[in-house]
Amino acid sequence: MPRAYVYFHISGEYLPLDQITREMGMEPTEQWSKGDRGKYVNERHKSGWSLRGPLDESNTVLRDHIEAFLPILETRIEAVKRFSENFDTYLVSVGYYDETASPGLSLSRSMVSRIAALGLALDADLYFAKDK
Repeated sequence: MPRAYVYFHISGEYLPLDQITREMGMEPTEQWSKGDRGKYVNERHKSGWSLRGPLDESNTVLRDHIEAFLPILETRIEAVKRFSENFDTYLVSVGYYDETASPGLSLSRSMVSRIAALGLALDADLYFAKDK
């Protein structure tokens, strides 16, 4: 079944996870420390802090997810930029599609500028599965 979501991700050797949560003013969707067991790996090689976007996964248009999530990050721009200076920070977009069609990832210049103003890299993971 097609689905899509976005999340803000901070990655680094060692992260001050409690400080990130405090400065962001919201609980992460997921966080872990270096050495913790991961979903797909026995041991995580870096620490991470992630926050999922607000839209339901049934909306498969990644642009919609990013557009809905940017204002949340922009209200915390000083914290996000500070983390971007010290750690790896990403806006990650993930889409799972069938073989019939994909809306792809199309961003306006304005959206690209807004992502850049936050100091974020953009990561797009698009997966396509054949119907059985």
